[in-house]
Amino acid sequence: PATTGSLVLEAEMIKEHEFWFQQWASSKVSVAAAVWRASYDLSAVPAGWVRGKSQTITVTVTNTGNTSWTAGGYYRVDLDFHFTTVTGGSSKQAYWLTSKAYSLPASLAPGNSVTLTLSVVAPTTAGSMYLEAEMIKEHKFWFAQYRSVPVKVA
Repeated sequence: PATTGSLVLEAEMIKEHEFWFQQWASSKVSVAAAVWRASYDLSAVPAGWVRGKSQTITVTVTNTGNTSWTAGGYYRVDLDFHFTTVTGGSSKQAYWLTSKAYSLPASLAPGNSVTLTLSVVAPTTAGSMYLEAEMIKEHKFWFAQYRSVPVKVA
């Protein structure tokens, strides 16, 4: 439920459209707020790029929250890579030179990681900038965590 904290979960059987059974059971439960968190290992991202050319990179993403990430559907969770001149994640979208979302191969439970091998295209703009990773729950929100690595595009 949307309510968090200590609650009581009750179970009771019903013969639909006829009657409720007299027996029921309850259990005290604790409901935590959904936490959408991620960490990124970008240690394999190359520092040098060529304008407009793609490179294959490997990135490991870990679900550090308490909610499973769904890999399919309208509200799936994707990994976005963007080249930017100013770091700060989605709050700095005005500085993004490129952006592309990549699908996860499968849903990811809390505490689990996935390593992706992706083809990423450099922007056509040359210069010093950052390649930034950030998760997005499509059509809902960007995760607050992002990770940037400095790169040079020639």
